[in-house]
Amino acid sequence: SVPAGPHGWDGSASHSFLSGPDDRLLLTLTHPVVEDVPGGPRSVRVTLRAFDPVAGREAWAWELPEPMLTHHFPGGTANHPALPVLRFSPDGRRVAAAWVGADRGVRVRFLDAATGTVVGERSAPPVDGDAKAFPVVFAAAFGPK
Repeated sequence: SVPAGPHGWDGSASHSFLSGPDDRLLLTLTHPVVEDVPGGPRSVRVTLRAFDPVAGREAWAWELPEPMLTHHFPGGTANHPALPVLRFSPDGRRVAAAWVGADRGVRVRFLDAATGTVVGERSAPPVDGDAKAFPVVFAAAFGPK
């Protein structure tokens, strides 16, 4: 069965559930729960997990190559990571994961949806602007071939 509530398979926080075009794969991002403590962690490791809902098991997991920056929202109870944006290709064979790295540059990794193997990558230079701003990738899309 699919994990219920805000926690993942290992008791971590889960976010960004995304189903593939044929509903054979469910993607989620998991990370350790980051408590809101003064001077708390400013980054956290994030794992992309693929769940096979028919077989009822995890198909594969891929840990992002760098920690995600965290941000405290006023009034919140935790430091929240800037999670990657996920997108399936139209044919469902690839998954794109896009995020802002610690240097404020944009990273994109393309994974084989069946195995979780990285099959390509792209990047963009760091974003200029207010060093206190919290940069985030809001969307990702596959273009025509």
